[in-house]
Amino acid sequence: ARNVFESGRSSSAARFIPVSFNNDEPHYETSSGHQNFYDLRKASLDRQTLFEDRDFPPTDQSIGIPSIKNVIWKRPNEIKSNARFFVDGASRFDICQGSLNDCWLLTAAANLTTYPWLFKRVIPEDNSFASEHYAGLFHFRFWEFGRWVEVVIDDRLPTDGTSGQLIFSRSSKQNEFWSALLEKAYAKFYGSYGALDGGTAREAMQDLTGGLTEFYQPKKLLAGHQEDQLWEILRSGSEAGSLFACNLKSDPTGENVATKEGLLRGHSYSISKLHEVVGLYSDTDRIRLLRVRNPWGTGIEWNGRWSDKSREWKTLNSAERKGIGLTLENDGEFWIELGDFMKHFDRLEVCHLSPDQHSTEPDEASGTPSAAQWQLHALDGQWIRDTTAGGNIANLDTFPMNPQYTIHVQDSCGRSSVVIALMQKHRRSEALDSLTIGFIVYRVTREDLRMKPVPKEFFQQHDHAIVGGSIFINAREISCRLTLDVGLYLVVPSTFEPREEGDFLLRIFTARCNTLSDNDAILCFGTIDDRITEQS
Repeated sequence: ARNVFESGRSSSAARFIPVSFNNDEPHYETSSGHQNFYDLRKASLDRQTLFEDRDFPPTDQSIGIPSIKNVIWKRPNEIKSNARFFVDGASRFDICQGSLNDCWLLTAAANLTTYPWLFKRVIPEDNSFASEHYAGLFHFRFWEFGRWVEVVIDDRLPTDGTSGQLIFSRSSKQNEFWSALLEKAYAKFYGSYGALDGGTAREAMQDLTGGLTEFYQPKKLLAGHQEDQLWEILRSGSEAGSLFACNLKSDPTGENVATKEGLLRGHSYSISKLHEVVGLYSDTDRIRLLRVRNPWGTGIEWNGRWSDKSREWKTLNSAERKGIGLTLENDGEFWIELGDFMKHFDRLEVCHLSPDQHSTEPDEASGTPSAAQWQLHALDGQWIRDTTAGGNIANLDTFPMNPQYTIHVQDSCGRSSVVIALMQKHRRSEALDSLTIGFIVYRVTREDLRMKPVPKEFFQQHDHAIVGGSIFINAREISCRLTLDVGLYLVVPSTFEPREEGDFLLRIFTARCNTLSDNDAILCFGTIDDRITEQS
């Protein structure tokens, strides 16, 4: 396969220094064109000056929100004389939302604190205000389109000119600044703070892990009596280190309107823990509980069963409550029973660190490969008007123009699990609306593949050859899981409408003995957010 990172446009790799990991140790590509944290820190320390970032200066353009005025940029030591990067380590309570609609990012960051090895990858341990190392700059790492990059920032943060308080994210501890600096690095990553105004938690979770994203609709699963399947997704994902977030549909007004049960519409929550209470009312009953947190950190909370002040907690003795980790504080965190969760929440967002997770479909007899058996194939592509942008299958005359890829499930593998993920690139950083994208998977023969690309006649005559595919949705990434018999398959990613241009990354997770290849005569080069309504 060709290099995934060849591209006809500039990417984050052109703006930020690429970094790879070997046993969790970072290795930086040698380059004179990127900001190198260690070189910049040494130069600043040698000159005894504090670093000032020309690439993300303290200007209105970096804020990117015209309504925010009277901004004074201050370094943490100017806000609090005893400023620290961490105070007593990092926890989910260190993250409190400010005057920016980026609860989706803060939800993902709160999840990250649960997994120290992931946290260290994104937020290097050598970030510090200690005098011998402090030079006014910090560094963070994000995943983008197949590789990790490092973002260097100075520590000047926007504060309100009247109150002197941080305008955006802050810690619950007034002299702790890691979460505010992480948010600034993410704003630089996408161009401005304003670029973060609205998004989905799965987008941020992916940027912080490089994982595979999916979403489920709890209300639909409840209607289908699939409580056990959803709990298994949560349980197995939690054990494997998956990250979870959830939300209610937005209110028509666009405001974070609270329901009578104390849940905010259009707002992202993190799920940080699961717990089963067994045998409370009978020997066989199981009460399945989720611990959920609002990144506001304070304010309105769930007030139904198993909420902070509900009578259900009185049925447990003090040792059981302590074992669960129950805290009855106004901290934005609460417990909710699975049935109530499925009744009230519209979406569950999941970021898997590997595709070795269960779906809501019945178990397949063939089983699913373990994480060690999965292999990732990643291919970069473009939809180019009148060349490779054919639209969906309803546009039969142009559909064959779309990029085409073949999967070969080999005899030695037998029936195999495959996870296909299609991600559109650069939309948030370039302030573009997300395209509506999806893909179809066909069963093909060697004879079908004789012509490259597969021509219109095949698609006219082979509706029956469709074995699966995604919905079409204006999300940054759409994925689907399939179990495929031995043979050849054709994957055709497309936009919903023809002639729509964009870059994409196609990731296909297969068993290690399977192969993926292009089926194009023309080589391709190498986020849902709150502003957009999903379509299926």
